[in-house]
Amino acid sequence: MAQATAAQSGVGIALLPHYIGRTTPGLAPCKLEQAPPPREIMLLARRQDRKDLPIRAVVDYLIQVLDDERALFEA
Repeated sequence: MAQATAAQSGVGIALLPHYIGRTTPGLAPCKLEQAPPPREIMLLARRQDRKDLPIRAVVDYLIQVLDDERALFEA
């Protein structure tokens, strides 16, 4: 968000995820000669915590939200 705020205030350009760039007023996409490589989102949980119900609920929820909102993260 700091890069988005700086670009929004006219400091320069920023390489932002689509979901930030598309939703921040005053920002516009610019064409790059070469697109940066895609990045993965990883979620880590300790082995002993994976079956803990509150942690499992959060993990399942995050997986579902990211899957439902996949369009925000893709070009």
